[in-house]
Amino acid sequence: MQSNGTSAHQTNVPGMPARGRTIGDNYYPLRDQVRDELRSQISDGRILPGQRLIERVLAEEFGVSRIPVREALRGLESEGLVKMVPRRGMIAAELSQSDISQLYQVRSVLEVLGFGLAAESATKSDIASLAGSLKAARDAFEHGDSREVVRQNAEFHETVAKIAGNPFLSKALEPLTSGIRWMIGHGQKHEQDLAEHAALLAAIEGRDAQLAAELAWTHMEGSRQTQSDLGTSSRSFPVHRSSKSETGKP
Repeated sequence: MQSNGTSAHQTNVPGMPARGRTIGDNYYPLRDQVRDELRSQISDGRILPGQRLIERVLAEEFGVSRIPVREALRGLESEGLVKMVPRRGMIAAELSQSDISQLYQVRSVLEVLGFGLAAESATKSDIASLAGSLKAARDAFEHGDSREVVRQNAEFHETVAKIAGNPFLSKALEPLTSGIRWMIGHGQKHEQDLAEHAALLAAIEGRDAQLAAELAWTHMEGSRQTQSDLGTSSRSFPVHRSSKSETGKP
């Protein structure tokens, strides 16, 4: 394997979806694939706040060299998902209640705007895309696949931001994406989210920008309240992790 972070060594990655995707199967840099997988594991709770992220262990698990792992961790550090701690090394960061509250203040304003704009500009193709994400989330919920529910719910919100058609809105939301995915993954109210997403989709399909904005605000407030009620307990999202990831020991 080359060590420039762009070569691929195909292997089964612990915790990856059943569809068989492996690190190296896609034609984009390994550092980005490792970053995306670690971001997903942090967001849905397979990696818990405070858990050590050891380059060698992660490289072995993903079947890659340590270079793309190191680069991925640096990228996640810039997103605020991991942090360097003296004498411990890199660990998964923890969002405090203050962090969550402040993030919701910004997220609510931006997403309300996004849903309103999406209702004004959505095409039939856009609506079909949102409906597809909603159906996939429902199917995953019925099968007890919390990780896929989280992924599809996050995809629903990110698709709305794209449909809104305002590049400044997209740029404003971009640095919040990791934190938003973390909150969606730790909200533990999937059934309510699915119902609210269905109502939001109906408002967008009906071209009712005011209703879409109002429903988005209610959706954000409900999510914020859930996070507040859960407090720090939301950080122990009940999902399976591999033994290596669980201990974080070399």
